[in-house]
Amino acid sequence: MKFASSSIPVLGTILLHAALIVFTINGLSSSSRDTSSPKPVQVQVQLLQERPRPAEKLPAAPAQPQPQNPAREHKPRTTLKPQPQPREQPAAHPKAPDIPIPMAQTSVDAVPAPARSDNAAPAAASAAPVPPVKRGVFVDPSYLATETEKWYPRQAKRYGDQGSVVLHVTVSAAGRAEKVELRKGSGYPLLDAAAVELAKSITYRPATLDGKPVPDSFNLPITFQLHD
Repeated sequence: MKFASSSIPVLGTILLHAALIVFTINGLSSSSRDTSSPKPVQVQVQLLQERPRPAEKLPAAPAQPQPQNPAREHKPRTTLKPQPQPREQPAAHPKAPDIPIPMAQTSVDAVPAPARSDNAAPAAASAAPVPPVKRGVFVDPSYLATETEKWYPRQAKRYGDQGSVVLHVTVSAAGRAEKVELRKGSGYPLLDAAAVELAKSITYRPATLDGKPVPDSFNLPITFQLHD
């Protein structure tokens, strides 16, 4: 039994060497036979693409409960009542004796009124002079209407001409027209000329200054109008 167990590793070693010798001889013989250069062997390498692994879904984090503020306890307010403080009693002062005070006799002398000055009234009157009163020239409207009808040209009536004329008249202190100017015409020369002659012929009440007649000027409107 001892011999058999010790011979097993020796046989294994011999067989291994024999196999190496045979392999070497075969390699030499094959190399001598093939004198031509070996053909290149095309090796195709196909890369395998790794498929992306699906992203692992992480479990959602559990919602953290928010801490609730504990309800504040309302403590009843305690009101402190003011404690009455002891009043200080005023110290007793000795009463002063009543002393009679003599009444002083006063005499009121009559104050004489200021004497009136006779010169005060004329001075006040001369200080504020009264402004003069002025009145302008006056013409009686009914009188002016009658004179206008008299001075209405017959030719203008025949043609149906009518209109208004404005004149600037300078009246003397005697009430007569010294100067007549045409300020606005009627559009008809015949009516304008008749109005100027009318203003020169009529009598005016002159202007007055403090009741005295003075020369003055004013605007005189004259209207020529046909009546049915």
